[in-house]
Amino acid sequence: MPEIASVNGSAAPVVYFVRIGKHIKIGFTTNLTERLKSFRSATAEPIVVLVTAPGGRNLEQKLHLLFAENRINKHNEFFRNERPLSEFIYFARESSFAGGLDYLKRLREIQARAPSKAEQFARRVAERRKTKAEEDTYYAKLVDERRQKLGW
Repeated sequence: MPEIASVNGSAAPVVYFVRIGKHIKIGFTTNLTERLKSFRSATAEPIVVLVTAPGGRNLEQKLHLLFAENRINKHNEFFRNERPLSEFIYFARESSFAGGLDYLKRLREIQARAPSKAEQFARRVAERRKTKAEEDTYYAKLVDERRQKLGW
């Protein structure tokens, strides 16, 4: 997996993207393990760490502004799991946090020049992501079939 920071019990500040149920929380902590425990004790919803990166409150606030259009309401740190946030997370996981930011920069540049081209670009990205997921499913099925044939 690409560069996704793993900060467990450390004092190093980290910005995290966590899916809680169907929404994404963008937050900051110096102890991710304890923060996740507090989420788990507060809700029965599934909790999944999507991406983490070294950084503090400044980075967290910049990300909140960057994804403001996805914010559920202006008083919390929960966001709808929709474009461009979902695509940022995809690129951050597939390449790097910087790769996700680069994708957003290119998308914003395209949108500024021609909104229709931005939509075409976003559709191509979504299709590539869908194709990769289908390919992964296909290969996982092949591995399972081979394991069954070999009795593993």
